[in-house]
Amino acid sequence: MSLLPGAARAKHKKPRAKHDWYTENRWAAEQLFAQVQFTGPIHDPACGEGRIVIAAREAGYAATGAEIVDRGFPGVEIVDFETDCRPRKTLVFNAPYEKNEEFIAHALEEVASHAVAAIVRIPFLCGQERFWDLYRKCPPALVLACSQRVNMPPGGIGADEDGGTADYAWLIWSPPGRSGAEAMVAFLCRTVGGIHLWHDHRLA
Repeated sequence: MSLLPGAARAKHKKPRAKHDWYTENRWAAEQLFAQVQFTGPIHDPACGEGRIVIAAREAGYAATGAEIVDRGFPGVEIVDFETDCRPRKTLVFNAPYEKNEEFIAHALEEVASHAVAAIVRIPFLCGQERFWDLYRKCPPALVLACSQRVNMPPGGIGADEDGGTADYAWLIWSPPGRSGAEAMVAFLCRTVGGIHLWHDHRLA
């Protein structure tokens, strides 16, 4: 994290990846599917190189992926998610950073029938405007904080799995249209030799 004041820090800010393509650690999705039982099939509308789709399949789900451009993942469908209203059972995604709210709102309002799971930075939980526009109307059922920092480098560069500098959590809505309830907070813990199951949450 830079200690420069805001104006000086902005001068040194790196340009963002095209289409805001940043890839989550493989273990972030693997932990999710080990911790939470969803109703399949699973669809990732911003699948990138397919990490979430692969993790879902390895966990025993039928899973598909789509992207706004072809990033080389076999079988990917090229489509703009914000214009795609086809019904899906469960959506799990790492949305383009600048479109987190749009992806979540579209998934909740137009697409998913059983569950929506989105990985976001912890500060995404904060903010008055986001509270009134999203969380007050439709709070998540579960917030799964990643106890180990997730590395989220630009996609396609083969970056190391370790070295994350920001804190992330999975926000899970099930059913997508729930309202008037409080979110449960739990933790995903990555351990040597496997995944530590803090609790078994069944959303099926």
